[in-house]
Amino acid sequence: MARRIKVDFYRVSVPDGSPPMETLIRNVQALPEDSDDRVVSIRERPLRLQHAGMSLQRMEGELMRIDMDEIPRKGKRTGEAREIDLEHDEGIAEDTAFLFWPQRDILLLERNRRAVTGNAFARYFEKTNNLAGPIILEPVIRAHGLRQLNNTRVARKILIKIAPLDNPEVFRESDTSTKQLATLARRFGSPHMTMELSMGHSKGFLAEGWKGLIRDLRAVWSQDSTSIEKLVINGRTTDDEKTVFDLLKYRMEYIEEAEPYAGRRVSYSDRKDVLRRALEMERENLLQQFVGRQVE
Repeated sequence: MARRIKVDFYRVSVPDGSPPMETLIRNVQALPEDSDDRVVSIRERPLRLQHAGMSLQRMEGELMRIDMDEIPRKGKRTGEAREIDLEHDEGIAEDTAFLFWPQRDILLLERNRRAVTGNAFARYFEKTNNLAGPIILEPVIRAHGLRQLNNTRVARKILIKIAPLDNPEVFRESDTSTKQLATLARRFGSPHMTMELSMGHSKGFLAEGWKGLIRDLRAVWSQDSTSIEKLVINGRTTDDEKTVFDLLKYRMEYIEEAEPYAGRRVSYSDRKDVLRRALEMERENLLQQFVGRQVE
């Protein structure tokens, strides 16, 4: 059965004074395969760079996350189940393919919540390179969506739908307005949350800080691209026309079906090809939307 490969697009910013992202990746790739410096624990799960290399002016590679604790059992459709026999230094591995395009500082990351998220990718290369500041991954929103947001003068209603979070810290580490969402969810033990800020039948519009809330939610989204399912804005444009749009509908993503080998997993080679096709599909849009830089 074919498996759907989903790809997220991010714009990468490294700390001031830091080498460019492709150099940070090369630094780790240059480490010996058996070096402990190649392994970093993110949320108590080891991550390591499996391989990376430059091809066609793009840095391509694969990261692996190893779950050492929550080991599933293997089972049959008849109901039989057995423990998976692992050595003490083994765990369940999940792989994530990536492609980095230096000319526009664009990262394409295979979407797999059980493997390496955008936030984990950034933290991994921060730690392996001992950076003084954070690597920022900002999800790419198509130019039309950004224009709609910038052209929205006032808002009467904002609808926010939050997905079940594997890592609620992405909210608690953000600004005050989004921390409160995590506090409410934690207090009532609710994995799902839908919140609506609305003027209802009252006249007028939401307070001017609503764009700050949108900015905070985009920051959360940059750490976990699956954390927010809906972000609908209802308001008036600068021309005083009514506008209603879901900002997340404009996120740049690519989806393609791929056939697993031996009926189980899709090979890295096939997933790499999906990432390449994703970049070619959006290349012209990215060239128009983002300013380039000189790449050595």
